[in-house]
Amino acid sequence: MTHHAHAARGSNLEGRLVWSVLLTSAFVLGEALAGYLSHSLALLSDAGHNFSDVLALTLSWYALRLGKRRADARRTYGYHRVGILAALANAVSLVVIALFIFWEAYQRLQSPAPVAGGVVIGVAIAAVVLNGLISLWLRSDARHDLNVRSAYLHMLGDALSAVGVLVAGLIVSLTKNPIADPVASLLIGLLLLWSSWSVLAEATNILLEAAPKGLDMPAVERAIRAVPGVIDLHDLHVWSV
Repeated sequence: MTHHAHAARGSNLEGRLVWSVLLTSAFVLGEALAGYLSHSLALLSDAGHNFSDVLALTLSWYALRLGKRRADARRTYGYHRVGILAALANAVSLVVIALFIFWEAYQRLQSPAPVAGGVVIGVAIAAVVLNGLISLWLRSDARHDLNVRSAYLHMLGDALSAVGVLVAGLIVSLTKNPIADPVASLLIGLLLLWSSWSVLAEATNILLEAAPKGLDMPAVERAIRAVPGVIDLHDLHVWSV
């Protein structure tokens, strides 16, 4: 890919991230208000997850911009690992939010509160549409950029959790049993932990200078030893920049 193509793709991605931040921020405010008025822990949990998405998308945008800076005498590898740090921060934030949701859901299971199922259904449908749209925006870039992938997983996880909130709203509306609301919150928490694990593990491995995933180190050693003129090989290091 040419330099101009890379620049165009980066510019387009930055624009999508900015729009994603603005749309998600507006939705978080509306969802949090709806959750408070309807007494829905599932909506409040999803609003918390969406707020983490605002942070994740903002971090990804900032890391993308900073990563374009040229290497200098102090940082000879450049700033590419800013994206890895952003991915790690995003993954850790997911874990923290999941633990908070577990605690709140436990409290709600002990003392169920009436929930306005109709409001939950309406907001959940809007959440599915918004998060699904942003996930599609980021999908192609998420395949080759860990930083963008962490933001993509945030949005995809929100789209799936919104489906869970929608189902909970339907159950509450049909059965008048509010217990489905904290149960949906628990499922959202589990989804958050699951979606954060792969990014957390990969970001940690890169920062620990681990060999890239899927690399056959013995095969690399054999290939180097097979080069004419190479007598021996000692202390081989392979890592991701």
